[in-house]
Amino acid sequence: MSPPTKTLLVDPDVVARKLDDETVLVQMRTNRIFTLNATGTRIWELIESGCDEGSLVDRLRAEFDASEAKLREEVETLLDSLRAEGLITNA
Repeated sequence: MSPPTKTLLVDPDVVARKLDDETVLVQMRTNRIFTLNATGTRIWELIESGCDEGSLVDRLRAEFDASEAKLREEVETLLDSLRAEGLITNA
């Protein structure tokens, strides 16, 4: 039995703008600015569209030529950073 998936929510105080293949995030409470590369941008788009944490790696495997282990590691690292900066939360 697989563990329950976590719903990811973008913090309402975050403003995101896509610029070419990058996304700029601004946490309005702290005025901190973050930039996501193309892979991070795709993960952000999936989060915004309602993709739960358990589905992220599966969706990315269909789009990127990378191993599941590598994608899982990168997704977990990015999600940890986004949570630490108050950009996303779990529902």
